[in-house]
Formats: sequence, C-alpha cells, structure tokens
Amino acid sequence: MKPALALCIGALALLTSCVPHPTPRLYEPWEVLLQLRNTYGIDFVLLSVEPYDEAFVIKGRHYTAAPAENRAFSFDVYDAAKNQNPGPIPVIFPQKYHQFKDHFLDASLRHSLTQFCAGAALPFEAETLTITLPEEGWEDKIALLGAMIARLNQEFPFSTSATPHETSNLQIQREVLPGIFARARANCYQWDTGCYALDVQETTEKLRENGERNAAAATLGRAFQEFLAGTDLLSDCTMSTEDPYFPEYSFLILLPDAQEMERALPLLDAFFAAQAPQYQAPGAGAASGQFSVRFRTAEESRTQVYFTPFQKESPYLHFDAEALRQELCATLFPISQGNSTGGQRFISGDRITIDGDQLIVERGDEILVIDSGHQAGSTP
Repeated sequence: MKPALALCIGALALLTSCVPHPTPRLYEPWEVLLQLRNTYGIDFVLLSVEPYDEAFVIKGRHYTAAPAENRAFSFDVYDAAKNQNPGPIPVIFPQKYHQFKDHFLDASLRHSLTQFCAGAALPFEAETLTITLPEEGWEDKIALLGAMIARLNQEFPFSTSATPHETSNLQIQREVLPGIFARARANCYQWDTGCYALDVQETTEKLRENGERNAAAATLGRAFQEFLAGTDLLSDCTMSTEDPYFPEYSFLILLPDAQEMERALPLLDAFFAAQAPQYQAPGAGAASGQFSVRFRTAEESRTQVYFTPFQKESPYLHFDAEALRQELCATLFPISQGNSTGGQRFISGDRITIDGDQLIVERGDEILVIDSGHQAGSTP
C-alpha cells in the first residue's frame, strides 16, 4: 500500500470516529413479543419491565417474560442500545449498536437439569449449574446425564434455531475425600454443530484423573503433616492451602547442619516407603504441583532445595534418599566432611574465584570464604 493511500485511509478512519453516531432505538413492547414469537413459535406475555444498565449500555430495558400458557415459568429479556467497546484505543464517538437477547433457553435448560437431578437424587445448584455426583456409581450418572442432554435436541424449545446465552457450561463434581472434590467443566451445547451434547467419555476421564490427583495430594499432605507433628524436625506447615478443588501442600524443613540432614533422611525415607503402596492410580502422578517440601539451613535463607515425591511415571510416588542427600550436600552444605558420601567435599556456587590462599564462593547474596585450612566463613 502506498504511503499516501495509507495516510488517507487513516485520516478517514479518524474522521469517522469524530462523527457522532445516532443511538439505535429500543423495541416497543409489542415488538419484543413479536421477536419472541418469531423465534419460538408460541405467544408470550411481559410480566414486568425496568431500566437496564451495565457497561457500554447507553439505554436499555430489562423485561420479565413468560409463555402465555405458562405464566409461572418466567425468564429474562434484555433490550439495549450499546457503545461498541473501542478496546485499548479510545475514540471520541464510538460505534453504537442494538442488542436484543432473551434467556428462554437458559431458563428451560436450568429447569430440565433441575428435574433430572431431582429424579436421579443428585444435588444441583441451579445458579452455578453445579451437579454433585455420588461416591458410588458416579460414572453411570454421567452416562444418564449425557443421554438426557442428547434428548433435548428433539424437545421444545431446544429444537428451535435459538442458541443459549449463559447456561451451556456445567460444573460436575464428586467428593473423593472428606472436603476434597474432583471437578470437571463440561459444555453441554456444541457451538460447531448447534446441538446439545455432553462428551461423556471426556467428562468421565477428567473427573477420574482430577479425583486421583486431588486424593493423592490431600492424602499425602495430611499424612505428612501428622508425620512432622510427631517428630522433632524443625518444620513449617503454614503455607499449605486445602482448597476443596485444588488442595496444595507446601512444607518447609530446616536443616541447620549436615548432621541434622543425616538424621532427617532416614525418617523421611521410612515415611515415604510406608506411603508408596497407596499411590497406584495414574492420576497421582499429576499431583507433583500440589505437594512439595523445601529444605533450608535457616528460615530466612534464600538458598533451598525443592522436592516433590510425585512423578508422572510409575511408581507415582518415589523417594530416593541418596539422590536427595547428594542434592542437599551440593546446595546447602558445599563443604561437608565425614558424611556418608565417603569424605567427598562439595563446592558449588554462582561464581568461584581464588585469591591467594583463599577460595571465594558466591551463592546468591551469600559469600563463602575458604582458607587453606579449610575453615569456612560466611559474609553477607
């Protein structure tokens, strides 16, 4: 594109934004009823009307409507003139448009789900579209829910060409431990096909995997907290958050010196060895981000070793005491003599320099100075 032409187009766009646009008119009440009748093929009545206002709304009306033959079944209708969202670049006179939307399908879907859950004895929160499955037989309940949703395509008003506005995403959950849930979000309206459908297999797999993951994290987190309480290891458990849908457990263990490390490792090895047989479900391998132990020499130290026993491949819970010892020695105790590593001395840092008879090791904000007699001192 030539520069002159591009400049003209830009100027035209700027001038267009500087011209005020007329505000679209709202429907008259009889036009609202006509729109509903044209969409669903039945007569409706308006029960009430009130002003409607939200972001970008210039003027609007909120109607409460109902089918003429079932006035007890009410739903919301919104008729508004709105400003086009200009995005990050403001304009003097934004584009204006008319928006009309009714929630007859949304109310009808809530009603159908309420009836299904009542018949299947399933707790249902209509406001959030949350269905809670039983501990036993939950897979069968998902299959029944999928069959019910598929039947909606042959039932009024779902068989019309109208589309839902807000009630297509279900939240399906089941309790895997007291206070701990697995949850899966499932879309019951497929926008690409325009049909009501629930992917039963995908929903079942999500609930199973999330359940195995959350159960593994919570089981180990609760057990490890009890374990630490029964030992005299210096530890902190206050950073754990037992969210019902994504429990996270973070522990801090202080190892002031290598001797404390050698005392702690056998205790940890025995604990994890006793726990390992419980974690055979594949979903447990996904709990690595929900359980962690950090080792430091002091609470205020920035140098630490991060550890999680969960791994993606079987065995899903694994503790290698020797590997952890090597990492702790290399990171927390770079000068370590007389331990189980056969007298090897580990020196590690971000930068190591030699100054005469001294070895200077820089690790973060800490500087370790080692003289020819192997006496180490730390300076801030």
